[in-house]
Amino acid sequence: MKSLFIILILSYHSIDSFGQRECSHKKHEKKPNWINSPDLWSSFIYIKGSASAKNRENKEESDFLASLKNQAEAEMAKSIQVDINVNTAVEIGNINGQSQEFIQQKSSSSSHISLKGLCIETYYDKKEKYGYAFAYTSRTTQIESNKAELKRHLQGLQDKITNIPIDADKEVILSQWLEILETFPNILKIKEVLIKLDHEGNIEKNDPEAKELFITTDKLFQQTKQTILSTQQSIEGEKKISSINTRKSKIENLFNAIQEKIKNAETNRDTDKNILIENYYQASFIYNDIQTLQTEIHAIDPYTLTHNKEIQTLFQNIEAKNKEVNNAITNITKNEFYDINSISTLIAYQIKAKTNISPGKEFLLKYFTLEDQRMTSAFSDKLFLHLKPKLSSINNLSILNLNVQTKLSPHYISGYYIEEHDKLVIFTSIHSENKVLATVETNISKQYLENNKLAYKPDNYQTAKKSSTELETGIENTGDLILDVSTNKGDDALLFKEGEKMTISVSANKKCFIRIIYEMADKTKVLLLDNFEYDKMGDWYKIPYDFVCATPFGTETMLVFAKAEKFYPLNTTHQDGYEFITDGLDIKEIQKQVRGFKKTNQDYFETFISVTTIKQ
Repeated sequence: MKSLFIILILSYHSIDSFGQRECSHKKHEKKPNWINSPDLWSSFIYIKGSASAKNRENKEESDFLASLKNQAEAEMAKSIQVDINVNTAVEIGNINGQSQEFIQQKSSSSSHISLKGLCIETYYDKKEKYGYAFAYTSRTTQIESNKAELKRHLQGLQDKITNIPIDADKEVILSQWLEILETFPNILKIKEVLIKLDHEGNIEKNDPEAKELFITTDKLFQQTKQTILSTQQSIEGEKKISSINTRKSKIENLFNAIQEKIKNAETNRDTDKNILIENYYQASFIYNDIQTLQTEIHAIDPYTLTHNKEIQTLFQNIEAKNKEVNNAITNITKNEFYDINSISTLIAYQIKAKTNISPGKEFLLKYFTLEDQRMTSAFSDKLFLHLKPKLSSINNLSILNLNVQTKLSPHYISGYYIEEHDKLVIFTSIHSENKVLATVETNISKQYLENNKLAYKPDNYQTAKKSSTELETGIENTGDLILDVSTNKGDDALLFKEGEKMTISVSANKKCFIRIIYEMADKTKVLLLDNFEYDKMGDWYKIPYDFVCATPFGTETMLVFAKAEKFYPLNTTHQDGYEFITDGLDIKEIQKQVRGFKKTNQDYFETFISVTTIKQ
């Protein structure tokens, strides 16, 4: 009896496990055998999934079983969907960055797999309120279905490839190949599904037709990637050549412009120094533009600069001309035989060559002084008048007017000059935010200044220099009183011409009494303001009368004193509307007399301003 039972089981197993069952979609009234014996449906032949649960919420039987059907189908499909997206991404991992990202996105969105010949059976145990669902499908059915799907896709790809016009624009060809590439995530997914469907996971061995389809798939995939890559490289190569040729053409035009500038400069060497200076400096600026283009070519393709003979020759010629330009500029800056106008042009171009200032930037231009003194001259005035418009036109700067408000501008241009044998050496500095952006040096012949009657020293230079030095070293301020004084042209490197009006403004940090003494070029001393009670607390106060520049001319001194108490009186005489000091003391003695005896830490402040006056 035992032997017969074994034979019956084997017969049943052979029929159910190795023979394919007919698909059924039914709800069992009696408990089916797949509930207790799911292994009767062999995994070699079937893909299967099951679900069961107690109906705890007393749902409608049909609704409850429908939910279990979905769970069973999902479990079955999951067995052949694992890692498909990852594998697909790995397959295309060696393609260029842009296409790779595109393909991975497409792959991630193609996760759903439709199964053909799906069978689902259900059973509901009314007594126990327990539901069961069993989903299965034949592996052979799915393999044949997916092979057919793969064939259809591959044929579609081959048709698309055949229809790509060979002589079309490369951008058009690339776009069509990229469209072909878009279909591969789905194709590679089908390939992975087929591998999963084979019960041994080796469908290429077990199914020759599938093997041929895989070979075709891989060949088309590699062909697509290689074609896209080579087409992109060809397009990029053509773009590089076009970009380089465009820049080469610009460089050739700029090189022609340099040669034209040199020609213009040399033509006017002996007739117009301004044109000489302008053209050589403009040629150097053009060379800077060429260097920018050269850098761009190097960034596009470094090989071009070292192996393209035509471009190499072009740059050799450019460098030769640039050397010629630099030598010319060196000679220009060392040559002292220029007039005021040419010197101004040269200074402006030197500043432009050494700085990179935004167009329209506001700058204050100060009068140039003699040596490190505060003294200016007729030469200072002429240089100022010529340099100001040059800075506007050549450097595109907005030059501020000298006054009380602009004297503290953080952006200013100043300079000084010294005697050196038969010439003046002029140093020009451009300042911004407490930094010196550049300092340039130029020369001018003293003979030229003498021929044109341009004094570069005030008439009383020696005595003024001595007086300034004594005042500078003799200042003794105590307490925390601070006084500021300014004219309508500021307080530094001042110059007034005959007939010009000078106004004076004062400011202090606390209440005080102010005295102003003005020493003229002939040593006459005027008491301009005496015991003026200031109580503006930091605001500027303008003295309510003006002073007109008149003879004698030279460097003059304005002494300003402030203290908490009133000053001792000075002996004066009234004449022509002014109070002239009659004590007969020099400026140093007056400084001591005004200061007098001070209590320790008593608020006391003194300063002075040098003012140069010249004949109109």
